[in-house]
Amino acid sequence: MLTSFMTTARQSRTFWLKFLISTALFIFSGTASSYLYYRFNDSGGAFMPGLLYTSFTILVFLLAGKSFSIKNLAIYYALMNLTYLVLLFLTFFSSYFGFFVGIVTGGIGAMITFYLTGRFISNIKWGKPNLFIQGGLAFLITDILYFTFSSTFDKTPIEYLFRINNPPATLFVEVFIFWHSIVGTRLSWAIHRS
Repeated sequence: MLTSFMTTARQSRTFWLKFLISTALFIFSGTASSYLYYRFNDSGGAFMPGLLYTSFTILVFLLAGKSFSIKNLAIYYALMNLTYLVLLFLTFFSSYFGFFVGIVTGGIGAMITFYLTGRFISNIKWGKPNLFIQGGLAFLITDILYFTFSSTFDKTPIEYLFRINNPPATLFVEVFIFWHSIVGTRLSWAIHRS
């Protein structure tokens, strides 16, 4: 009896440690993506968030001990980055409607992330409405911050916090921090529980 309790407690501790490491990886991924997107805006910075997020998901798969083929991994990596670029450009091409379209593309991106993970890496359980809301929440948080900061400080959050001049081309750069953290943590939870 005591031995099974100790084994369960040890497994639980290992689970939580791996989950916390995964969450920290996604927070770092989002922060680094926002920085690289802003810093290298004129020279390919738009590719960084998708590349980093997808690379960090693979680290989480390895941390969770998931086995997968190289072929499936390559397909997953390519489709994830293609999805990211399509949704990013749809959001940016929506111009002034980006405040609203971003919520939808964020939700769709979260659902596609889970679909591709389930299809090519590991069978995971996920609910479409909840995941759509969580993905859209990242953009909604950014919208709320933008409206609050621009009416109070006449600047975007990143301009206010880091005292920089944020060009219109890097508008919504903060969304990567929230999206990677929220969706990445949710993905990490699903992967570690499967």
